[in-house]
Amino acid sequence: YSLNNKNVDALYFMARAYHRLDDKDNAIANYKKLVESFPGTERANEATKKLRELGVTVQQQAAQNTTAEN
Repeated sequence: YSLNNKNVDALYFMARAYHRLDDKDNAIANYKKLVESFPGTERANEATKKLRELGVTVQQQAAQNTTAEN
């Protein structure tokens, strides 16, 4: 699947679902994918916090152009 701003929430909540199911590997993988794909967004900030809760340190890149094409 391709990633765009329309599915940033889906990726975040998929990571949250894995996190709540205590599937740490999939939660971390999805949080990291979100942070890398959507740097500087509110969801990336939230994912970074969740990664810290899981003991993973991530440094966000500077925000890229995050406007979605319709």
